[in-house]
Amino acid sequence: MRMFFWLLLWAFVMPDALQAQKGNVYTVLDYKTRKAIPYVSVFLLPARTGTYANESGEVVLQPDVTVDSLVFSCVGYTIKRLKLTEIKDTYVYLEPVETSLPDVMVQRKKITGTQVFGFTQARQVVQWASSGAGEAFVQKIAFTDDGKTYKLKSVRIGMSRFDTTVPTVLRIYDTTAAGLPGNDLLTRQVIVRKADFKKSKRYIEVDISTLNIYIRQRNCFVGIEWLPTSYHKKLWPSSAIILTDQIAQDLTYSFSLLFGASGSWFPLSGFKNFQAFQTKTANMVVSVEADVLE
Repeated sequence: MRMFFWLLLWAFVMPDALQAQKGNVYTVLDYKTRKAIPYVSVFLLPARTGTYANESGEVVLQPDVTVDSLVFSCVGYTIKRLKLTEIKDTYVYLEPVETSLPDVMVQRKKITGTQVFGFTQARQVVQWASSGAGEAFVQKIAFTDDGKTYKLKSVRIGMSRFDTTVPTVLRIYDTTAAGLPGNDLLTRQVIVRKADFKKSKRYIEVDISTLNIYIRQRNCFVGIEWLPTSYHKKLWPSSAIILTDQIAQDLTYSFSLLFGASGSWFPLSGFKNFQAFQTKTANMVVSVEADVLE
């Protein structure tokens, strides 16, 4: 009888105890399809920390008195900011961004060749590893200003090592009037996989030929984002991008919660650790292969 009593008590008490131990669990869903969205970045404000949804769209948040708002961000969806007091249940819905097909003029153009833009190789000066804060690094890619249209086929980014501990997401933006990263050109999240890393050649190469990304501007920005996760003071298994000083211009821009939650981009050369570079610039090694349409 006593054994039955303790088993009954365990059945009622342990679920709540386990839930408290692992924190509050939320599931991020597509508003239209009601399907789970994996690898959504979740920024915790004003604490300048974050986490991300797992492959099932689940986010675990530990109680934290310094956090009053959550920002949910994922390629292909509208950014959503919520006060903790506004979350009434365990589901968070994100609105998909409306996308349009290439216009008729683009569809009628023919492929006349293939070109590579950007920098395919440069001397490594330092490497930058993911910190866990949630950070993006993108580089401006210049296309010839001849009125042609370019369809992106693949992206290559110099990396000295690659690890899946912190998920790596491909990012491609158009360019604002101020010359900064603007709107997403990708319409869905592209996770960089281990198979994309060419260890002996020290770069990742991602095939995006089926994503129908057409460039009609003179520039776009291409790079990666490391999703936010728990910060570790000791060096963990992580990916690291290659940085060089052999490019005279400031082409690489970054955003990280470590430098504030305003969402502004800044040239990577502005970071004080790079002032000793020979050219006073710090850039990634990024290139894209594109079909030329005329």
